Amino acid sequence: MGLTRTELYDDRHLAQANVLKAVGHPARLAILEHLLQHCTCINSGFIQLTGLSQASVSRHLAVLEEAGLVSSQKGAYCIDPGGWNILSEQFVPLVARARQTTNSCNT
Repeated sequence: MGLTRTELYDDRHLAQANVLKAVGHPARLAILEHLLQHCTCINSGFIQLTGLSQASVSRHLAVLEEAGLVSSQKGAYCIDPGGWNILSEQFVPLVARARQTTNSCNT
């Protein structure tokens, strides 16, 4: 697989891609949904939830933390509201514009 030439893209696109990468795995989506329902959870709870090894869960949590979507304190993880700004500020308008476009491949 080739390397991504990140120098070709601005910081906004890189940040957006990082968030999409973070939510682009079913285990991470399950972790996020669990946190939205239960507010907080420790690592072993995610192991039970996902059925993955501790190393895999730790890596998924690290990806979510790096993207700013979750934070941890004293071994417990929770949703980081500040980290969701990229989704709400940049993707919502993008989706709205895509829904309103008249540039369809079918026309």
